[in-house]
Amino acid sequence: MDIVHQTTLHVPSSFNSQSTRFLVLLNSEHRRLWDSAREIMSGVLPEDVFATYFAPMITKYRTGYGTIFCFENQSTISAVAKQYEGIISREKFEQWSEQSSGMHQFALWCALEAEGLGANLQHYNPHIDQMVKETWDVSRDWLLKAQLVLVRLRMRLSVIRKRRRSH
Repeated sequence: MDIVHQTTLHVPSSFNSQSTRFLVLLNSEHRRLWDSAREIMSGVLPEDVFATYFAPMITKYRTGYGTIFCFENQSTISAVAKQYEGIISREKFEQWSEQSSGMHQFALWCALEAEGLGANLQHYNPHIDQMVKETWDVSRDWLLKAQLVLVRLRMRLSVIRKRRRSH
């Protein structure tokens, strides 16, 4: 996905550290994620909460087109912080990393929308972190921040219409 690549290259980050990382899952890998998320979340939430709120949402996410994981590379942040040790506190670099991650997520969302893909931002971490790292061989230095779920615009419009009718 060229959109993901361009977002990674052109959204600013503190000291041009470019600590944001994305991993794109499409089709069967996307469904595999949400099947695993369903299993994990059903084990950590009270049954009624899972059945009422989470199960229906996970089912919707699973029908989407794909999921883009948003990570922050902790070793990149540490390396930049080390260059400025004694001048700028490490906490500032962590804070700026959070801000950069948010900018990347927003820019990616907007770019995908412009291309006709709907998106919604989810935060099933930290519950799914270990499964994600093991299943897709993600570096232990990458900290999962969010999951951007992609839907085809047609699907998104049908959900909006259903919501309008129910209100």
